[in-house]
Amino acid sequence: MRALHLLFLLFISLSFAGQLWVFGADGAVTTRPALFGNTIVVGTEKGAVYGIEAGVQKWTQKFNGSIVGDPAVFGDKIVFATGTTVYALNSAGGIAWTYTTRDVRGITAATDKVYVATSKGVAALDDMGRLAWNYNTTDANEPSAELAGYVVFGSGRKLVALRSTGEKFLEIETGPFWNTRPMVWSGIAYAGTSEGMLYAVDVAQNRVLWGYNAGEIITTTPAHAGAYIIFGTANGWVYAMNNGELAWKARVDSMPEGEVAVDGNVVYFSTRKSLYGISGSDGTVVMKRQFSDWPHPPSVIRSQIILGTQEGKLYAIDSSRACSFLYPEPDALVGDADVAIQGKSYTKYGGLKTYVRVEGGQWSEVGAESWNYTLDPSTFPFGVIGIECYVSDSAGMETSPFSMIQLIKGDAPKPKMKVLYVTDVKDGEPFEIRVLGYDNAPLLSLTAAIGGETFTGDGTITITPKGSGTQTLTVSKKGYENAEVQINVRPQPTLAYVVLFLFLAAAAAYVYFGYIKK
Repeated sequence: MRALHLLFLLFISLSFAGQLWVFGADGAVTTRPALFGNTIVVGTEKGAVYGIEAGVQKWTQKFNGSIVGDPAVFGDKIVFATGTTVYALNSAGGIAWTYTTRDVRGITAATDKVYVATSKGVAALDDMGRLAWNYNTTDANEPSAELAGYVVFGSGRKLVALRSTGEKFLEIETGPFWNTRPMVWSGIAYAGTSEGMLYAVDVAQNRVLWGYNAGEIITTTPAHAGAYIIFGTANGWVYAMNNGELAWKARVDSMPEGEVAVDGNVVYFSTRKSLYGISGSDGTVVMKRQFSDWPHPPSVIRSQIILGTQEGKLYAIDSSRACSFLYPEPDALVGDADVAIQGKSYTKYGGLKTYVRVEGGQWSEVGAESWNYTLDPSTFPFGVIGIECYVSDSAGMETSPFSMIQLIKGDAPKPKMKVLYVTDVKDGEPFEIRVLGYDNAPLLSLTAAIGGETFTGDGTITITPKGSGTQTLTVSKKGYENAEVQINVRPQPTLAYVVLFLFLAAAAAYVYFGYIKK
């Protein structure tokens, strides 16, 4: 029964990071949120499109088929697509026009046209939804429109660019594409392939500037943050390129996927497990929020991180300040051993402070940007242990609900201790041992026993041995597996040693005064 209870708790555990509001949709949110006037618009796998303001539904439309790709704002309309139809909606959610096609892969919009990528090519629609032209090709992936008057997309193993008139002016062999679109910035198209290559292509000059082999499928659309081009790969790495050279790379908990959002110098993206915010300068984690289901790619809208999930929730998270738990993983099973909780905090303002509390208890200040908190689970019964954190700064503080992680107290294996000691000591002479946990941090509330004597300490224990010979030193701590080491205790000099010393000293004196000094 207890096992079933713990399993149930695994499914209800959530973690909040500066959460502002949450909205429940009819199914998995399949699109990246878009800002349309003052309304946030998303689509779902069940064909619903929602217009939301401050977490409240303003309007909705229901279509046949899952919403594919991301919405595109097109003048005073927002454009969506199912697998067979493109829809333009007005600000009240009403249908302005439709365009029927098939096998839609994605859409994008420029100032005067909407571009629709399908398995058969790319179609250009005017502001009334009428077909302006069609470019026939195979396997066109999601396109990116450039305001300079062209559209770029992947087709089979090639990167293709078309003018707004439908004329092809660029076609470069790159390799096959994954489910990501190219990104165009300052006339350069950046495209990642399923063969692990990232290419930078000068669109106007129709040539490859550089390529970088990441060695794994590129699973995000490239993004630019300052001078860097950021992208992620299927094996859980995020890369930053500067002029074709690797600037840094950072490890994340699983595969990053889809679009990447940039807010100042912070890059936001979703993995299969978490929402990340990392520094565009060096890849350090600024914030991390873990989800109980699959978070989809985020958008940053008016200092809020907006993203949907596979279970049909749309979240708004404050991007100006955040407190995040980095270790351990949510729902980790713990026993009685101390748990070293590690976290990261961030603010756009000064005066950063981080506070932690356990099970609704007193708040404790734990540091600022990078922080640690030692939890003693032995004081809690079996079940959920909830730990919260929040950030305060010179402009204020986070509001409830606070960032939270839940651990499961149960029958966890006892971790081992690491004992640092000397093997050879003297009877009656004090010596020290150091005791570390699994994270190499000093352990507190320790007990050591040797030769019938007991000693205590925190991190370091001073021991005074008695007797001689090889003795067993046993170190214990609640929740940990006992550690045993062998110590060789040498005896102190006996009376025989003293007599021998005096005899030798007398003999030396006799020789010196009787013979040498004469």
